[in-house]
Amino acid sequence: MLKINKIQAILNLKGKTIVLKLVRLLVYELCVYLLIQNLIKLAGAVAGKNDATDEASQADYLNKLIPNITTMIDKIRFIVIIAFLFLALPSANAQNTSVKVYSFDEFSHWLEKETDSLYVVNFWATWCAPCVKEIPDFEKLYAKYKTDKVKLLFVSLDFPNQLETRVIPFIDRMDMKAQVVLLDDTRANRWIPLVDESWSGAIPATLIYNQDFREFYAREFTFDELEEIIVPLLK
Repeated sequence: MLKINKIQAILNLKGKTIVLKLVRLLVYELCVYLLIQNLIKLAGAVAGKNDATDEASQADYLNKLIPNITTMIDKIRFIVIIAFLFLALPSANAQNTSVKVYSFDEFSHWLEKETDSLYVVNFWATWCAPCVKEIPDFEKLYAKYKTDKVKLLFVSLDFPNQLETRVIPFIDRMDMKAQVVLLDDTRANRWIPLVDESWSGAIPATLIYNQDFREFYAREFTFDELEEIIVPLLK
């Protein structure tokens, strides 16, 4: 049952992407079909001119043909432009995603904010299967409670040189709405215990805190488990 729920969550996130890709494909195929049909007509028109038996007949044929050729060329030009525009469109969930890269010292203020909000800081990576599995649950939590001053931050531990090629495409594909930053600090032995003294550095891991509560969890979460922790803290 849990696996089915996960699949449904992912399908819901990707539904818009699939629909737009199908629309783009259909429009592109239609443009190709119309282009071929007009090219065939154009070739037939030229062949008809060549079949004329004398110069007078050819001249008369061309006088009748030129307006039709001009119209067909305009149609072909229009079809090519439409096809190009659809190919150039961004994918359904393209969000001009921007991910800031921080050293630990630049990032550390996220671990000690003194406001009336509840902070959920999740450490993850695209190569971590349990991390990827729980992302829809965190996103569901964020969508439900963001108006109740719940702040969710995803902290990626991916390699910085994979930000554009792997991390951002992953964020767009998963349609992640919460803020994502990438932690780029090779001094892991220094900053891991600064997040929590008990943390080994294994992910997924999540810090949940507000002014009256602070707890670090080196484990995977489901939505229900997150709610069990969050809801009492909002009262």
